[in-house]
Amino acid sequence: MTAKGRLRNANCSKASAAVGNSQARLSRKLQDPMQSDLDIKPLIKRGDKPEWAVLPYEEYLALKEKAEMLEDVAAFDQAMVVGGEAMPHEVVKRLVEGENPIKVWRIYRGLTQHNLAEQAELSQSYLAMIEKGEREGTVKALKQIAKVLGVDIDDLVDTRDQDVV
Repeated sequence: MTAKGRLRNANCSKASAAVGNSQARLSRKLQDPMQSDLDIKPLIKRGDKPEWAVLPYEEYLALKEKAEMLEDVAAFDQAMVVGGEAMPHEVVKRLVEGENPIKVWRIYRGLTQHNLAEQAELSQSYLAMIEKGEREGTVKALKQIAKVLGVDIDDLVDTRDQDVV
């Protein structure tokens, strides 16, 4: 699981607490809209089976937001089943604030630059330049660093400012 996934999971744990029993309530409402407290207008049926429900746009948006929250909660629950690595708040905070992920992970793993460089078969000066942002690092070097740190290469590369296709 990537750090981004773990960051999302950390946010989902807060969402999970906020959602509480709404997951079950929303599931019941979606399964049987006639029993809900939503302001659902006429149902359009095909035969005896309801096919469309007309409701105010604001209620549609509220339902959409709740459905997205449920997806986040489900993703969090799945991650907990899979046993994703839990990270201390301080590590998450440093990553979110934009600190170099290699440095954050290296310190979290208790490694010095020298130790990491040696295990990744890189020079310490090259690793220092990557951590300072003076060099980007080759894919090969990043793979070696990721392997030593026990993370995915995606956890070491900041793609926030790049266009993702």
